[in-house]
Amino acid sequence: MKVTLINPYHSFVSSPHTRARANVIAPPLGLATVAAVLEKQGVKVDIVDMAVSERKISDDEKLSLTGNDAVGISASLTTRFPQAIAISKALKQTDKDMPVIFGGNHASFTYQEILRKYGSVDIIVLFEGESSMLELTEALSGRKKLDDVKGITYRNKDGEIMVTHPAEKVTDLDTLPMPARHLLPMEHYAEKGCFAGTIVSSRGCPYRCVFCSTSAFWGHKVRLNSVERVLQEIEYLVEKHHLKEISFADDIFTYSRSRIVKLCEMIEDKFDIQWACGTRVDCVDADLLGKMQKAGCSGIFFGVESASQNILDKCKKHQTVEMCKRAIKLAKQVGMRVESSFILGLPGENNETLKKDLDFILETMPDRILLNLLTPYPGTILYERPHEFGIRILDDDWQYYTHAIPSVETGDLSWKDLLKARASIEEEYSKAKGETPGESSADVG
Repeated sequence: MKVTLINPYHSFVSSPHTRARANVIAPPLGLATVAAVLEKQGVKVDIVDMAVSERKISDDEKLSLTGNDAVGISASLTTRFPQAIAISKALKQTDKDMPVIFGGNHASFTYQEILRKYGSVDIIVLFEGESSMLELTEALSGRKKLDDVKGITYRNKDGEIMVTHPAEKVTDLDTLPMPARHLLPMEHYAEKGCFAGTIVSSRGCPYRCVFCSTSAFWGHKVRLNSVERVLQEIEYLVEKHHLKEISFADDIFTYSRSRIVKLCEMIEDKFDIQWACGTRVDCVDADLLGKMQKAGCSGIFFGVESASQNILDKCKKHQTVEMCKRAIKLAKQVGMRVESSFILGLPGENNETLKKDLDFILETMPDRILLNLLTPYPGTILYERPHEFGIRILDDDWQYYTHAIPSVETGDLSWKDLLKARASIEEEYSKAKGETPGESSADVG
């Protein structure tokens, strides 16, 4: 059996409200892991990464993938969903009987809408997809009934939407093969300004921040790759692709302090690399940061999100403003480059809280800031119950759900107010750094 997995292209888009533009390019490790699982069972797999090749499909274009028995399309990033649909339509124009499978965050949380509205999508893999996709290939090969495949949804012959029994989550991540990076154009990612050496070594989040869908998708229990497995991936990237920089894309990289201490010791002993990671401000301390820096950690990302304690509490962030200040200070003291994100337009946002954000930024002076406009992604509590939080969603044109384009208004602030605030904070931050506004890399990209 042959399956092609596609990562859609997301073009730079302009909002009706602003000329702001955003794009995200990174190796699709989710698809690569699914591909590795399928390959291990003898399925022939290709990955087409349209994001890195900048291949865009128009709605009236035909797309031929000869010799395929099925095509899987990532519908993980909401902003790329329109392009995923365009690809599915193009495939059906060429071969109406080709099974088209969607998977990922956006598809998992909006499957009812997708299956009702788009006849070009046949099956959706829900949430964690490795085992479901493997079972699905067995069903498409005639070795299993479709309704016996766990963790999928589809239309039956009568057009009814069927949802099968949920698939079990992978409890031991080390049992999964390493992502099939040999199927990715690894040499092109650096050319597009992203880390080719990206590693994801955990799944899940114990928190329930109202603006994030991570725990809803992966679960509230954090599952971790072993230190040995992480080292294996680093070695592969260093030896096979001659990379000197690694980026850990875990949601809370330092969730297990003991794991990170051991990992740092092993990295320092075996590799000469620089690496970066992201984590929570309450999951670091001076000693741990020192060990990380000594092992080559040159950059760290903290999701501050707001300098208003009231907003942090409303959003169930479970951190304090003082924790944020302390973490940034400690990381800078050991010589790390600090990147901090802020979400403008969270519940309770007003001119006073925006002023607190600016004051916080000028006091702590991260090396880089991300000024994100609140984007209520499907799967988040804010998307499901916006009125409870005083949020008004402007529209559901998914291509504009980028963090750089207004998609909400608060009770006190219009989308124009949020744009002005974003520009003003960026300008003041740039001045404080002695830069021309726009050079601070505050844009999402």
